[in-house]
Amino acid sequence: MEYAIGMRSPGILTAGRQLGKERSNEYGFRDNPIENGRPDQVADDLPESIRNRLLNLDLNSISPEDLRYLAGTLYWEGYISADAGGELGLYHLDHPGPMNLANWIDEATATLNSGDLAEYPVAIRSYQAGIDAARGIWQLVEYLNGRLLDVQA
Repeated sequence: MEYAIGMRSPGILTAGRQLGKERSNEYGFRDNPIENGRPDQVADDLPESIRNRLLNLDLNSISPEDLRYLAGTLYWEGYISADAGGELGLYHLDHPGPMNLANWIDEATATLNSGDLAEYPVAIRSYQAGIDAARGIWQLVEYLNGRLLDVQA
């Protein structure tokens, strides 16, 4: 039996390399990660299976289980960090019903900015990674559905 083991290694001048300097992903990052990435660049090399899942998501009412499964896939595929995957993947433990991802981004940002987590640097890091990934997912879904303009162009 043969085994092939590999790890992604993003190019030197890519968003994936920059994100890898700040956060970890044991499987390696893509050149264009969703977390802290640009939606137009992410969309260019997004696998069809992930593209279809994102196009069918209702981010105004996503179940925590769907978010957990999506976060796991995006982490495994090198689109988000371990911190972001953990933050989004554990949401279901405290919140059993559907969530509005935009509201969660706002609430998590408010919590982060409130100073309540000042003594918990790991929580701050996880919250920020989760916010960055959720914002990236939101922007990518909007871009794929033609509702987000490319302001970089």
